[in-house]
Formats: sequence, structure tokens, C-alpha cells
Amino acid sequence: MSEYLTRTPTSSGNRKVFTYSFWIKRNKLTDWMRLVSILDGSTDSIIQLTNDDKLRFRDEVTSPDVDYISSRALRDVGNWMHIVVSIDMTAIQAEHRIRMYINGDSLIEYGLDTESMSGDPNLELNFNKVGLEHRLFARNNDSEYFIGQASDVFMVDGQALTPDVFGFNKEGKGYISAGSTQSTDFRPGQWLPKSPRVIKTEINRRGGFGVNGFYLPMNDSSNFGADFHCDPNTIITLKDESVPQPKNGAPTTSDNYISELRSDSNASNLVLAVPGIIGAPGVAYTDFSANIKGSGTNKVLTANGNAGVALTDSYYGSAMEFDGTGDYFSGTYNADFNFGTGDFTIEMWAQPKTVNSIDGLFAVNGGSGANRKIIVHLDNGTPKVHFGHLPGSSNTYINSAIGITADQWHHLAFERNGSSATWYVNGVATGITTALSQDVTFTNQPLYIGYGGEASFNSFDGFIQDLRVYSVAKYKGGFDVSKPHASVGIETFREVPDVCVNNFATFNPSFGVGRQDQLTYTKGNLKVVSGATSGSDTTAASNMAIKGKIYCEFALTDDGLGAYVGVMKYNTNLSNSGTDTTASSDCWIIRGDNEHKSNGDGGSGASYGTGTFSTGDIIMLAVDIDNTSIWFGKNGTWYASGDPSSNSNAAYTNLPSTDDLLVICGDNYSSETPAIDLNFGQNPTFGGTKTAGTNTDANGRGLFTYTVPTGFLALCEDNLPTPAIADPGEHFKTVLYNGDGNSGRSITGVGFKPDFVWIKERSNTSGHALFDSVRGPGFRLVTDTTAAEDPAPLVYNPSFNNDGFTVGTDGAVNQSGQTYVAWCWKAGGAATANTDGSINSTVSVNQTAGFSIVSYTGTGSAGTVGHGLGKRPKVVIVKDRDGNTNWPIFFDGISNNTNDLIQLNLSNATATASTFFNGGDTTTTTFPLGTGGSQTNASGNDHIAYCWAEIEGYSKFGSYVGNANADGTFVYCGFKPAFVITKRTDGTSSWLVHDSSRDPINPVLGAIYTNSSDAEGRGSVRVDFVSNGFKHRNSDGGAANNYANAYIFMAFAESPFQTANAK
Repeated sequence: MSEYLTRTPTSSGNRKVFTYSFWIKRNKLTDWMRLVSILDGSTDSIIQLTNDDKLRFRDEVTSPDVDYISSRALRDVGNWMHIVVSIDMTAIQAEHRIRMYINGDSLIEYGLDTESMSGDPNLELNFNKVGLEHRLFARNNDSEYFIGQASDVFMVDGQALTPDVFGFNKEGKGYISAGSTQSTDFRPGQWLPKSPRVIKTEINRRGGFGVNGFYLPMNDSSNFGADFHCDPNTIITLKDESVPQPKNGAPTTSDNYISELRSDSNASNLVLAVPGIIGAPGVAYTDFSANIKGSGTNKVLTANGNAGVALTDSYYGSAMEFDGTGDYFSGTYNADFNFGTGDFTIEMWAQPKTVNSIDGLFAVNGGSGANRKIIVHLDNGTPKVHFGHLPGSSNTYINSAIGITADQWHHLAFERNGSSATWYVNGVATGITTALSQDVTFTNQPLYIGYGGEASFNSFDGFIQDLRVYSVAKYKGGFDVSKPHASVGIETFREVPDVCVNNFATFNPSFGVGRQDQLTYTKGNLKVVSGATSGSDTTAASNMAIKGKIYCEFALTDDGLGAYVGVMKYNTNLSNSGTDTTASSDCWIIRGDNEHKSNGDGGSGASYGTGTFSTGDIIMLAVDIDNTSIWFGKNGTWYASGDPSSNSNAAYTNLPSTDDLLVICGDNYSSETPAIDLNFGQNPTFGGTKTAGTNTDANGRGLFTYTVPTGFLALCEDNLPTPAIADPGEHFKTVLYNGDGNSGRSITGVGFKPDFVWIKERSNTSGHALFDSVRGPGFRLVTDTTAAEDPAPLVYNPSFNNDGFTVGTDGAVNQSGQTYVAWCWKAGGAATANTDGSINSTVSVNQTAGFSIVSYTGTGSAGTVGHGLGKRPKVVIVKDRDGNTNWPIFFDGISNNTNDLIQLNLSNATATASTFFNGGDTTTTTFPLGTGGSQTNASGNDHIAYCWAEIEGYSKFGSYVGNANADGTFVYCGFKPAFVITKRTDGTSSWLVHDSSRDPINPVLGAIYTNSSDAEGRGSVRVDFVSNGFKHRNSDGGAANNYANAYIFMAFAESPFQTANAK
């Protein structure tokens, strides 16, 4: 879409030192997109997202170019991210001249794909250069449009600032891995924006915004380009300008703005004050001067020609409009304009449509010839004042040295101060005259707005607002003024409540399966259009899972007959060849071709409605996870007399309460190509196709066409449940360290006293080393062999400490010059006896984090073992401490009530083995054991079991199907991962481990295999950790993403989704 903001500076700012700050939410990847674009002839100056999703700063003002491209990929479309680009070309050291940050973290520290810098430490760039168009969110040749959401855009002219000016880490809301591939650095909490008031105060304390600085909240559809870096220079106080993130527009009050007039320190000298606003009392071009100063009489103005007030992207959303062909406002002679030789000020906001003629803006003029006159006008874009035939003087012109551009708002002020006269263009003093002797005294000359009062001046073609005249020199020097940007092509429906402090759900364009090649996402990933696909369904899925009770609406804007809507399990097998959602028991949908419902019913589905979907219909969806129910409706009526508010007559009552469900829609009728607009509450006009509804949910969130059922909510972060674990780093952490070969080496930075530490040498071949507090810290187990426990405390791991652990001298944990990773979990400290099972155990348990370490002695007979978790574990890893045996794993979805087995030390596929877990299932108190052979239940042997239950927002254990594509399967976790293990189950492949400490940036490359002693590999495996899950980027020979192969995974969080930043 051709949508962007633009402004052309009328004065040069600091071209060496400046800062840009943005909050953005990406909607599409792998496209060239510009955040800032400046073109000087053929010379580009840009801040850009590249087609491989890197951040770039480039200025071609010199050869070689100044060109920095990050090595870090910004490929998260599920959440908001904060970008800061800070430039200081005066820095002596070249590496300090360009700084780029994401969520408070320096991108430069992770290396650069491209680094080109001029040797000149005082190079002037094209940023802030006068006369050059500065575009936001598009290239100057109308391409490379930014596809996403943006808010809170700051530009500070003359200061190179760091991210802490704009944001902060809020402790207790997860953590951010911000180290390097060789060292850990954990930042506390989610990166959040500071209040705009706080930001502006700090910027001004440090020196101010400079000549061209601005702050664009971008949150008001009437004026996306409104600048609030300083107090608005308006007659009417704007609505919500005092809230932390100010909005634009004049308020509506019972007394029609009179009580909303802005206080004015020069009120007693006010002669004329015309805001030019729709809805003002009397007529729209009312003078408010008497109201403001509290005395006198307002001037009466008359409209001539087609002069009036029209909607425009100004502060009020409206302004006085003139078409250049006889349009103007006029008033009769008034002695208030007789300033004599005294001081006065004439100021206004003006936006010319053209700048190629002589156009009058304001005049007191008796007509051509020897009549007394003062005419404020534009001469081909140059502001001028003509004094004519006034007492004691001949004709005099005072010209600005700064010109203005068309289609952009400019603040113009002309001021007489004693014998001096000064033009101010956008607050910059220019065209100063020091010998002004005119006696500004009139006899019967009338007033004009939008015309010069005589034929030699054309009527103005453009907009004027906030015209004021004072009998005092108001400024007496340069001043700060807003720098509004013109909004080009941005439709009003683009203003949404989806912001960085309350992220709303959308479709997920990185879903990776369900025939994404046949789907087109637009309008903030809230509109999906399906291409015709013979014999296969297309599926678009939400980027947030349903929690509690949610309500949303779908508008069918084209070919509604082929559409379906509903929900599905997050890991439903949707291959890229398409899957019949009607036949899947993991989907609960309603079809548009016959209004039948389906949950694995196949064919045409089960009878439900009696018609079909049609273009223009609004389909309603209500889902109640607590009561495992789903309802469908159309155009305000629920099907089959359903009533979500009273939990009656649901379409289905068999939704899973423990699996994450995603909202879905798509095409299951191959001859149609439906277009579907989704509203989770932030899209009430359905992409501008319908009139916005006015119904909110119970928490006041969102706007919907139809009444939201009682207790049901919009799907957004504010409505998500409070995370069970606000800071996952209090229970799991990955630390990196370098070996030194010394006994008792202390490893710190974990943040808690760990009970289970899993160490792997990264830079050399050596076995894994697993230690826990139940067996004792010096007793090593090795996942890549069948070896029994190796008790050697002094050479392995002498102790667990409050902030980490110590290591001994063995090369597996502390060889001098080698690098190591340690994955650390917190259990419950000292183990206690547990008699819940038929086999007694001792257990160290952390129920909050769903983790326990269980020690028991095998009996050789089938039985159960207590785990202490209080909820059903989904993963149990067992090792016979005394025997040379494999590492069998009970994994939810594989082992439950089956004889399938998978083993941590082997690359084998799942195999039938009924003796290990007895073909049973875990319970809230125990896990099952079979006769066990020599692995899970060898008689008389001691065994250790590591047990994990799933904790929402902290841990996830599940499955997915690969697609062998660089646009790999997306795996929803409900959090930003810190650690992920994956394993193919239907074929041979290794257990693959990734974490965010070894790779704090995307792509995550460092591959370690639990069943191998090999050193860490880098580069062959690529995965992205994002704010709501992870996404593989290649197949890696089957270890992660082979086509149509089945995989399981274990994942632990850095931050819950609702407090995660885009990565």
C-alpha cells in the first residue's frame, strides 16, 4: 500500500548527530522495508529492514558509503520491538559513530554483516538537510513500504542518545538473554516504553529536540503525523493532549469549545484568534479573541466564494480551506489593527497545495493603488510581508530567507519588535530587518484571510488554521514549534488499539503449514485471502492461543461460500500440501458452503445451520476453554439457539482444556477464493469495509459489531491470565563459561541455587555431564553413553551454590581454554520421602515450575513411583545409576497408554517396548514402571528420574510436523524460548538442543546433540526463537524439520508471551 508520512525540513538541523527511536510490530518478513528514507538526486540515506530481515543504516553522501547492516535478524511478527538508531559522526573512533539497538540491546555488539565507514570524523550526512524530503515508512520513489504497525516515533536532532532515554527493563517480567555466543548477560524484565512525558523531559534536560526533532504518537486517525514533542501551538486545547501518550483533535464540549480555549500569556494583547475548526460555535471560522482575553468583541468574518472549513490532517482534523479561485474570509475595518509604530505579531499554520504563484494569506487592505495595506503572502513559496502607503513610508517588502513546501503544514510568524522585524518559519528566525519605520495605522481598510485584498495577489490555494494577531512582539527570538508530518494514503481504519503495551492477536504469517503458499496476508495480518487450491484446505491461524473465554468476529469480504472458521490444536497436522480440516478431530469448525459444523466428521460435516455464508456476512465465534465449549453465529444470531453467556447449546463441548487452541479460518471449497477480515477487537471496521461497532468486552477492551457474550473477552495481552511464573529465570537458566582447569572453579550468574545442572563442552569433543542435588553434586551421568553413574566429586562438581555451582578439573566440565554451556534447573533442594507410588521414592520438587528429581530403587516388578509434582508430568527421563543402560523417556503423546518408547542417548525412532513404562500413563501423583529390564526398573538398582509437568508460560512439551522449508513449521509455545530440544520420532535423527544464551540473537545456530559427544556445530541448523514460540528454518537432515515427519520438543521460557518483546 502507498502509505507513509513525509516532511521536508525548511532549515538544516544537525547533520552529524541525531537519534531515531521507533516502536514497531512487523507484519511481513523477507521484504525490503524503509523506516526512514531521504533522497538527494540519486543519493540514498536510509534506515531500513533488509530482505533478509536485518537492520540497516546507510548514507551515500560519500564514497565509500556509510553502511552498517546488523548480523541479527529481526524475524518476529508476533509482538512489538523497540528500535533505536543513534548517530554521532563527530566521534573520533569510527566504531562509535553508528549505534543500532533492539529492545535496549546493542546490535553492533553481535557483529555486522556489513560495516563501511568514512574516515572523516566530521562527515555531514543527508539526514536533517534542508530541502530534502524525509519520508517515514516508504522509499522516496514509492516503494519499499513498511508493512507493519508503528507508534511513538522520536527524532532528536543534535543528540546521540542511548535506549535508556526511551525505555527500561521492568524487573519481574521474564528476562532477556543479551550476552554473546561466548558469555552470558541477562537483562531483567521486559523492555517497555517510558512515558512520553518522561522521555521529553529527559531529552530537553540534555539539550532539547533541536531544529527538526519531533515525537509522533501516530495514534489518531484524524492526523497520524501530529507532532507532540512540544506543547501544541493551537488556540483550542486538544483532546487527550495531557495523557501519557497524547492524542490529537479538538474536544467536544457542551459549551462548544469555549471552556477549552488554551491559556495565553499574551491574551490581553490578542487582536484576532481564528482556529478554523468544524463544530465551533456560530460558524466554523469564528474569532475567539474576545473569549480568550475576557473583554472586547469578537470580529465578524464572512465567507466568500467557496471558502469554508474542511477535514484535513491537521491538529483539529479540520482547517479553513481555500481553492485559489476567489475563496476567502473577510471582515470590516477594526481599529484593533492600528498598531502605529508599536509592536505586533501575525502568526498562523498554513499548508499550501501549490507554491508556484503569489498568494495572499492575511491582509488589512483597502485595495490596489494608494490604499493603506499590510499583506502577508507567499511568493512562490517564500513568505513575505508587504507594507504599503502607510503614514511616513513608501512600499516596503520584508522577505523570509526560508521558503516553504507544498502539502506540508508550516508555522509562519511575522513579528515587529521596535524597529526590527523578523520572520519565523517553523520557529527559526529569518529575514530580519532592523530599520522598520512604518506607522501601521488604518482608516477604513477591511480584513482578509486567504487573500491579499487586491488583484495582484491570488487567492490562497491551501489550508490555514490557528490564525492569530497580537499587539505585542510575542517571540523576540527563535522558538520551538511542532513539526507535523503529512500523512499520505494512510486510511483512518489503520488507527488501532494494538500497541506495544497491549498487543492484540492477529493471524500468524509465519505459521509455515496449511498451504501458506496460497494465502495472502494484509491489513496488519487481519485480512487473509485464499488462492484456489484443488483438493486441499488453506489455514490461517492466530498468533495467540485462546485462554479462558474469548470472542471474535470474521467479515467475509469476498467469496464467503468457500470460507470456514473455527479453532484447532496448536500442533494439528497440517502439511504444506493441505489438510482437510473437516476430517481432522483436532479442528472444530463451521463451513461456509453448507453451514455444517465439523470435528473430524469428514465429508460435508454434521448438520448445523441451514444456509451458506455470503459475501458481507459477519461470522461470530465464542470459545470457552473453561467449559470446553465453542459457539458459532452469523450476523448477530447464534446458530442452533446457542447462548455463550449462559453456556447453553454449544456447537461442541469436547474442546481440550489442556492443549493450546488457535483461532483459524481459511478455504475448504476449492472453487472459491474467500477473503476474510478478522476482528479480535482492534479491527472494528474490518479493514475499512464496514462501520465500526461500539460493543466492548467486559474489561472495556476492543470494539465489536455485535454484543460480546457475558464474560467473554477480546484476545489481547491485557486479557491474558497472569503468568504462573512471571520470571522464568528464577527456575531455569543457561550460563556459559570458559574453562581454566582449576579445581573448585566457581560458576556464577545463574540467579538461584540449582538442583540439576547439565554441562556440555562446546569447543571440544567430550561427553555430557549431568549432576543433581539428589544424587549428590559430584556424581556424573552422561546422556551420550549408556555408562553407569561415575562418582568422582573432586574432578567433576563439588557443590551447588546460591548463584550457581563449582566445577572440578575434569575436561568434561573445566578444561583450560575450552568453552562450556550449563543448563540449570531449580527443584526443591533437599529430597524428602515420597510414598505415593507402590515403589517408595525420595523427591526434590519445585511444584511452581513443574520439576522434580526422583530417586528410587528398582523392584523388577511393574509398579508406580511418586513424583511430588501435584499435576501430571508430560516428560519423565529415567537413568539406571548402577547399570550400563540407555536413557528411556516417557513423553506425553508417545508413551501414554501405548508401548512406544524413545531414548535420550539414541537417534532411533520410537520403538515398541512395553516393559519400560508398562503401557500406562502418568497421574498427578505417580508415573508408571514396567518390569523395566535393566533400564527403568532393574531390581535392586538405584534409578534417577527427571520429571516435568507443563506450566503455562514457562514450559511446553509437545509435537509438530516438519515441512522441509526455510519457512519452517512454526511451533506455538506461549512464550519466548530460552531452551529447546527437538527429536524426530518417526525416523532416525539426533536430539537437537538450542538455547538463547549461546545465541541471544536470531538466527539461533549453535547445535548440540544429547546423544553425541561432538563439539557444538554452528551454521547447519537454523531456528528462530520468537516471542510466542520457535520456527525452524531448514531441515538439517531430519533433526528438526523434514517434510511430513513427526517431531517432539521440550521448551523452557525466557519470558511469557504477554511480557515478551519481539526478538
